[in-house]
Amino acid sequence: MNVLIVDDELDYRLILGRLLNERGNTVFLAENGRDGILKLKVAQMDLIITDVYMPVMDGFALHRAIRQIKGYESVPILFVSAYEDDPSHRATRNAKLDAFHRKERPVEELLAWIDYLTGVRTVKPAQRPTRVRIPQPVASAA
Repeated sequence: MNVLIVDDELDYRLILGRLLNERGNTVFLAENGRDGILKLKVAQMDLIITDVYMPVMDGFALHRAIRQIKGYESVPILFVSAYEDDPSHRATRNAKLDAFHRKERPVEELLAWIDYLTGVRTVKPAQRPTRVRIPQPVASAA
């Protein structure tokens, strides 16, 4: 599977790219939306993972541009961001083609979204994961 990762954070691109490459994917990297559009001419992408807030062209503009390109009308797009806000969630208009993952969440959740969007999983991961409450230790009576 060809995966395009678009993110202005070099470390995030490299770490995620390595993870997906180790899972058998061919990974293409871009530092902003404009660079991402250029990468679409290199190979047909099966999945696009894009940061939301980037300089030059942000993830929202990239999403709109991709959906206008012939052959990319139904390619899954996974938005990732350090910020979880309403504009990010509203950008995920089609529940089967678009999703949002907060960068600070466990990598297993990111992989679950990727598997869901690419058809490996049929169960949709939670859109807004709930935090697990960890019980406080009980003080022992001495």
